[in-house]
Amino acid sequence: MNHLRILSQKIQISARYLMMADIMPLIFKQDISDAAPKALKLYDLVKNEKRMIQINNTASVITFSDDSKNIFVVDSVEGLNVYDVGDLKLIKSYSEIKDNVLNIKLSEDSKIVAVNMLSGTAYLYNLEIGKRIEEINGEIIDVKNAEDGITVRGIKKNSIFKVEQCLRSFFMGYG
Repeated sequence: MNHLRILSQKIQISARYLMMADIMPLIFKQDISDAAPKALKLYDLVKNEKRMIQINNTASVITFSDDSKNIFVVDSVEGLNVYDVGDLKLIKSYSEIKDNVLNIKLSEDSKIVAVNMLSGTAYLYNLEIGKRIEEINGEIIDVKNAEDGITVRGIKKNSIFKVEQCLRSFFMGYG
């Protein structure tokens, strides 16, 4: 019997959890395709438990919120999905955030997400109102959301940049 176990290189670790993309355990080599069932496996390192979320694409971008209470998963089919770590229930979906995503960076409060694209462009989204608020040339490496505005730091053509926006009403969708 010729079989193969495939693991994705997508692994995320928080203080308590380990999340990894995986094509379901043992599948026959000739059956490996986009039609094969895929899952994200969440390992609770404290309780020694394993749970799974069914996904469409093992090339998904995965990250935890800073408090490790939510999992953010971006795939090219469904877009950005936010899951509760406690019960793995889907909390919110953002179907417009999906194509050619390299990685995402969240603000500490998980209200602002920077979506870095393979093209070298980054988009800022306000997840509270579900809207894109800015397009930036370069890759964002850090997002801060404060009462006086949003600050992003990133890299463009091997140089560091910083963008600060104090127009709070514009970013929060009131302007």
